Amino acid sequence: MDLQLFFRVISRFKVLVILGLVCATTLAFLSYVKVDFKGGKPALSHRGEELWESNARLLVTPRGFGWGSARPGADAAEVEGRLPTLTALYSSFVTSDPVRRIMLEDGPVRGAIYASPLPADANGNGTLPVVSITADGFSLLDSVNLANRAASALKQYVEQQQNENNIPESQRIVLRPMNMAYAPRLLEPRSKTMPVVVFIAIMFATISIAFLLENLRPRVRPAADLAPLYRADEPSAVRDRTQHLA
Repeated sequence: MDLQLFFRVISRFKVLVILGLVCATTLAFLSYVKVDFKGGKPALSHRGEELWESNARLLVTPRGFGWGSARPGADAAEVEGRLPTLTALYSSFVTSDPVRRIMLEDGPVRGAIYASPLPADANGNGTLPVVSITADGFSLLDSVNLANRAASALKQYVEQQQNENNIPESQRIVLRPMNMAYAPRLLEPRSKTMPVVVFIAIMFATISIAFLLENLRPRVRPAADLAPLYRADEPSAVRDRTQHLA
């Protein structure tokens, strides 16, 4: 690219370029935020949304605290042997229609919910009797509230089924909160792609118009500017002819 030509054209049509810069900046800003006039005062809000993730955990356990005994009874050992299977089953309940209906009683569900048994180690060897619930929301509070609502709804659903089927208290499985939703993390920040694309597109169009006008209305350069282009040893006839044409 001929930088001298580029800056000469920009300088000649600087008013057009400045107007294009102002237009590009304004439209890029408006593509990122939304301006609302509430009560006669402007209010700014983001157009895009963030995605946050939070996690809650429920311990799947029989009545009492069998995990605190070094010598559980025979019946307790049998129940504890079933806990990994029950944990996987309860994890699938989290995304079921009955649990979702319970959640809808507290308001709309905005976001995504996932659940699975908690792995026993980092390599995924075995699972613990812990239901791990992950919720993705469009704000920090949304993800926390959604994870807690899912954990509460699962617990309520299991207790309803136990009551409806008259399961004795001593034989019931209990879902105990281990961790309510905490320490949410940002998965996806608001995208800045659209503002960048809008700014570049408008500035490209502005500069293209400037060069188009330059080609339609080229600047006539004075003869004094052309004289240095020729060397002193050129034939005088060529110089005279050039000056004559200029």
